[in-house]
Amino acid sequence: MVYSGDLVRRDGEGRVYYVGRRDLMIKTLGYRVSPEEISDALLASGLVREAAVSSEPDERRGERIVAHVCLVPTATVIALKQFCGMELPRYMQPARFEVYQSLPRNPSGKIDLLALVRSP
Repeated sequence: MVYSGDLVRRDGEGRVYYVGRRDLMIKTLGYRVSPEEISDALLASGLVREAAVSSEPDERRGERIVAHVCLVPTATVIALKQFCGMELPRYMQPARFEVYQSLPRNPSGKIDLLALVRSP
């Protein structure tokens, strides 16, 4: 994968060929969920400054939704969970919240989701 998020392949002579985009959709509880849609809802709550959404394997659900957030000073994870419970369908609610001071960025300035997923 290159920094743009495109999938590419390299031939024996080093030439790079475009293959497609990495599918970011999360498959959970029988639904295909857009991480951006959940991120948008988290930001609309007024409780977070930055948000990104990833997933992790889950035997029961297929994938478990993980929200990576930077809370505003007066917000709590409990309030954010309550907001999600009221505003998002059950299958779109994050199963886990990870709180950060700031989210990592890649060289192009976008949130580095791979760095979030790799962090302990």
